[in-house]
Amino acid sequence: MDEPHADYKMNIPLLESELLLESIKNQVSESKYPQMYGIGKGGSIVTHPEVDEDSVYFGAADGFLYCLDFNGKEKWRFQSGDVVSSLIVKDEKVYFGSFDSNSYCLDKLGSLIWKINCKSPLGGMPAVYGNSVYIGTKDGLVYSIDLDGKVNWTFQAPESVASNIEADDKAVYFNCYNNCLYSVLHDGRLNWKTHLNSIPSAPTIYKEIIYCGDFDNNFHAISLKGEVLWTVNIEAPLGGQSPRFPIIDDVAYFGNWNGDVFALDIEKRKVLWKFKTGDMIFSKPAVVNGIVYIGSTNGNFYSLDAKTGSLLWKTNVGSPIINTVVYKEGNFFFGTWYGKFLCVSDKGEIKWSFQTSIKEPSSVYVEKKFELKRLLQEAEIGPAPNKVNYSSITQKTENAEGAYGSFSLSYTEKSRDYSGRDINLSGDRRKKYR
Repeated sequence: MDEPHADYKMNIPLLESELLLESIKNQVSESKYPQMYGIGKGGSIVTHPEVDEDSVYFGAADGFLYCLDFNGKEKWRFQSGDVVSSLIVKDEKVYFGSFDSNSYCLDKLGSLIWKINCKSPLGGMPAVYGNSVYIGTKDGLVYSIDLDGKVNWTFQAPESVASNIEADDKAVYFNCYNNCLYSVLHDGRLNWKTHLNSIPSAPTIYKEIIYCGDFDNNFHAISLKGEVLWTVNIEAPLGGQSPRFPIIDDVAYFGNWNGDVFALDIEKRKVLWKFKTGDMIFSKPAVVNGIVYIGSTNGNFYSLDAKTGSLLWKTNVGSPIINTVVYKEGNFFFGTWYGKFLCVSDKGEIKWSFQTSIKEPSSVYVEKKFELKRLLQEAEIGPAPNKVNYSSITQKTENAEGAYGSFSLSYTEKSRDYSGRDINLSGDRRKKYR
């Protein structure tokens, strides 16, 4: 048999990466569960960048926060101990969290001003409001930190907080993995919580109303008192946990996990148009001068007419776009799954790219909640209907194996057996599937 052509050999790693990515996307789509805390070390850029008058800032899963000039030249990088989550630039300072459990404040030259150990990975985008920084953790602790790095208070939510935090004069607002949207006063006391049927997406406040999606494919309008005002079905979960989505002249623009871009009139509660990209959308769009710009996991960066949804142009950047794009003076900046940070003009021209320190994409552990009955059957214990609390059980699937036909199941939960006695379920099982 003839030896394979050299070009074929060179394409094998790319083919494996694409198969692996498709496996991840399929698992995420089925999970109906946020995946921020499933991101592992690698070169991927999955969080929201920021720009100011002369620089663009972004974090990556390689543990670095980068600062570039608008020509793509690196000005500095700051190393944290793990994946860097979304950041915010405010008053000459850069605030961000990391999976190393620290909340950081840097000056604009990249020097550390302070860091606070929050005892759990931080996956959401912080908010700076008044004299405080607010940020949430995987363990559900929400921190209020003054601008000098002193903890004002903490609020304990029952499960993970991973989205951006919104704030106004009265309170801060955030989602939680226990299917609730929370409002906490600026002194750390609970204002209210609103329970939805599934985990809310990141909140956006517009004209004193909170808007968010959920994992039951709904888009909600919620009053600042926590009352659900109305709900519209958007066919799939709203893409991305951070940051907020744009609302322009009473029209909300966002994508969903089906790969559809929506323009939703929030006054009429009516979908004005929908554009299909054909693949999952995790990023939030930018709306500039009547044009919607958004990336998709199919690697395309789209330009759409904001009034009609008509395609103006698209540019393929060669890698899934996971994070939200930011705009500055005719250019858009965003990162990709394979670790390239790009500058694309408002005409669709790729002007430059910058590679993070790791060329390989991140590992991913796909998490999802599932029925306790199935867990007990897997554990060969048998179900105990109506006597157990399965709200916090998660299934974790490792992408490196998922592409080739197996997954690892780990679980920990405290429940009760048929007679009401406490039992602990824990373990690590491996199951093959075809």
